[in-house]
Amino acid sequence: IKELKASVISEICPVNIHLKKDVNTTVSMTSISSTFIFPENILDWNEIHVQNWLISHGLLQMSRLFTNFNGQSLMYMSEIIENIHIQQVVSLLQDDSLRRTNQNLSLVELSHFRSLFNQQKQSLTSTIVTKPTKK
Repeated sequence: IKELKASVISEICPVNIHLKKDVNTTVSMTSISSTFIFPENILDWNEIHVQNWLISHGLLQMSRLFTNFNGQSLMYMSEIIENIHIQQVVSLLQDDSLRRTNQNLSLVELSHFRSLFNQQKQSLTSTIVTKPTKK
């Protein structure tokens, strides 16, 4: 076995890394939503269900912001958004967005998320009401 010799590097040169902010991401929305089966109850969703639901609805920033969210976390976030003054919600989510994604919060995407999530909750409620009870 031969031993390799290398020169000692004693000088450390800092390198600046700049994130590219204008990243275009294309996701096939139909492929995710049509091949992935979601549990009926949002509370049964795991992190993968939440991420796939967000991405399939074009909520890419929300998918990055809500990383590691399961269905229960998503429900809690929805309750917080509905029950706290909207200016405070936007401010807190803006802080989180900058910290987690290095991007400003998209109000358009936040509004779209709220609308879609309310529809999802309503469809869950309607399926619970219309299901026949077992005797």
